[in-house]
Amino acid sequence: MIRIALRTLLFLLAGALVLVLGGVLALRLGAATWAVNLVLGDINPFPGTRLEARKAVGNGFSWLELRGLRLTSSGGEVPLSVANARIRYDPGSLLTNQIVVYELLLTGPRLLIGQRPDSSWDIPKLPAQKPKPAGAPGKKLSIHRIRLTDATVLVRPGAPYQDSLTASLEGEGSLTERGLQFSRAAVRSHLAYRDLRFLGSRFDRDGEADLTLHARGTTRRVEFQLNAALPEGGAAQARGVLTPPNSSPLEYRVQGDFRGLDPTLFLSGGVLPRRLDGTVAVDLHGASLDRLGGRTDIRIHSSASLPRDRRQVAGGARFEGGRAQLELDSDLGLASVRLRGSARPFDSVPSYDLKARAQYLERISSPWWKRLLGERDRRLTLSVTGSGLDPKRANLHLRAAVDRGSGQAELLDSG
Repeated sequence: MIRIALRTLLFLLAGALVLVLGGVLALRLGAATWAVNLVLGDINPFPGTRLEARKAVGNGFSWLELRGLRLTSSGGEVPLSVANARIRYDPGSLLTNQIVVYELLLTGPRLLIGQRPDSSWDIPKLPAQKPKPAGAPGKKLSIHRIRLTDATVLVRPGAPYQDSLTASLEGEGSLTERGLQFSRAAVRSHLAYRDLRFLGSRFDRDGEADLTLHARGTTRRVEFQLNAALPEGGAAQARGVLTPPNSSPLEYRVQGDFRGLDPTLFLSGGVLPRRLDGTVAVDLHGASLDRLGGRTDIRIHSSASLPRDRRQVAGGARFEGGRAQLELDSDLGLASVRLRGSARPFDSVPSYDLKARAQYLERISSPWWKRLLGERDRRLTLSVTGSGLDPKRANLHLRAAVDRGSGQAELLDSG
């Protein structure tokens, strides 16, 4: 949302230059608003919409304030609005290729994101910039101080749901030749699980969560702290550093833990524990995704009061040059599973060589399983080797064998 606002305001500043040079900005009562709306109509970067302000005040040479700034679609919706936008700028810079804004204060921005019938999201989009001739000077914009207060993002899923998700934002930063930098940013949201029903029927239940995200950094490296208050005393938190996948070098460092998490929000199965506690650790770095090095670890166990009643997942991956050595042991679901192998998950065509062994399959009550594997001491071994994730193009070899307790594995299928 900040990027959209900044781009729109850049067009606004360019329009202000036209007004100053033409001497048409008579900043008295309605005259100022009329003149500014003429410029806003010319510089509106969103096709099929109308950009206008309810009122404009200022001296036209060093500061300008727009009240009730609205972007209205052809259908009458208002996807983007700002209650008050105040700009202090260097008037001399308007005559150069380096526009200098001393201060940009945005109060009450509101971004509405609706879902279309085809399930895509209706987000205001700027048209692609036309390529500039080689050597042609371009306008540059620097903003010494950006402040965002009382901002709101409203997400409206499509039919049949009438739910909505709301998040509040505030932040402060600057824009330089190195890009957008924010000294602080905060996002807060109070969610009812039923507001997430558009993601799946498992969210059609009672329960609420409070989320708070604090962040600082740049568009190329972000330090963050996430906290979540979950139903029935549950909680989750994570902190660390993230970089975009196209940056270099890459850095992913995350420490997280949770308690009292309901696993049925993410997985189906009647034998899952009612509550889970756990920790997650990520420490990866490298010049690119396919050259990452470091380690990831995960530890999850059921929230049982007695150790003998606990069931758990423990494992991780050791990365070197983009190749991951995987280890995972799980006793949470229908069976006890042991996974070992290697993979290159971030190559343009991912490859993998994995072997999983499942035992204690007597927990599975399915008659089909009993006919296939027998009644007791069933163990299943599954090996997968290949490359690619697209089912139509993947090249893989799968081998499945069962040990019914005789000590010899019986091949079920291979191919």
